[in-house]
Amino acid sequence: MGIFKAFGASVGGAMADQWLEAFSCDALGADVLVQRGRKMQSERSANTKGDENVISAGSAILVPDGAAAVVTEMGKVIACYDAPGEHKFTGEQARGIFGGGAKSVVKDVGRRFAFGGDVPVVQRVYYVNTKECPDNPFSLPNVTLRLRDANTGLEMDAAVSVEGTYSYRVCDPVTFYRHVTGNVKSQYTRRELQSQMDAEASTAIMTALSGTIESVRPYELPQHTETVCKIVRDALREKWVSLRGIEPYSVAIASLTVWAQDMDAFRMIQRAKVLTDPAMAAATLVAAQADAMQAAAANPSGGALGAVLLASQARPAMWGCACGAYNTGKFCENCGRPRHSGT
Repeated sequence: MGIFKAFGASVGGAMADQWLEAFSCDALGADVLVQRGRKMQSERSANTKGDENVISAGSAILVPDGAAAVVTEMGKVIACYDAPGEHKFTGEQARGIFGGGAKSVVKDVGRRFAFGGDVPVVQRVYYVNTKECPDNPFSLPNVTLRLRDANTGLEMDAAVSVEGTYSYRVCDPVTFYRHVTGNVKSQYTRRELQSQMDAEASTAIMTALSGTIESVRPYELPQHTETVCKIVRDALREKWVSLRGIEPYSVAIASLTVWAQDMDAFRMIQRAKVLTDPAMAAATLVAAQADAMQAAAANPSGGALGAVLLASQARPAMWGCACGAYNTGKFCENCGRPRHSGT
């Protein structure tokens, strides 16, 4: 009974797999990187009993824009169609009446019979999304850089926060399938790869910042963002293409700012440096006295007294002479007596 059952299954299975198929996939969303292809079947189709893991030679594989079709046979990649349109499958394992003649059918029946009636072939189509995968944010709140103020000669380690986004795309579908996804049941989404990609992108950004922005003024940081982005793209491309068949598509830095406390330290040291110049120190003192006099004059309760006191600090002290005159020099302008003889 077992032999007859195996023979019947072999003949029935071989005949069911003679029909040519057309493979396609549903729309690949932005979050789907790989999706298994499906046979196109309608209610009117007579091809309803074929094995889902068999692709008859001569079948059509339809590839949409922004995708590539990877065909595997017995777990090995045997074809990749990356041009949009219809492609004819030319596999050797499932040749039938429409793809190889009657001899291939007899050979297929004999092979199935040896395996108890089951088909000893596994052929599948996987569609790889080759469009840009955007909106991958990154945030580095504490990157230490060596910053320098050219005016004061000050160099100081400062904490910098970086925020931005990056995008990537699959540029080598075969490498991506072999090294990343493999045989997926239904879909492979970007979420399964995201944490690894984010970590590697952050590392590349920190390395680029440390190697590029060295001894620059804090206010010049935004001028270096495009240079940093290019270095990051080149570094990630060298790594991702060989490892995963992925290339960075775009890197954008939205903000690159020094921590507020470190900026305050820069300003404080800049002010202190200014005061080491005698001329600048005198100008700063005069400006401070003027500001203090204005503030005192605006005070209704003590404005007059404050103005007199500040004025006395800004000019030589006055002394009274015995003749009743007040002077600022060494001798009385009224009677000529020296200052020490006055009251």
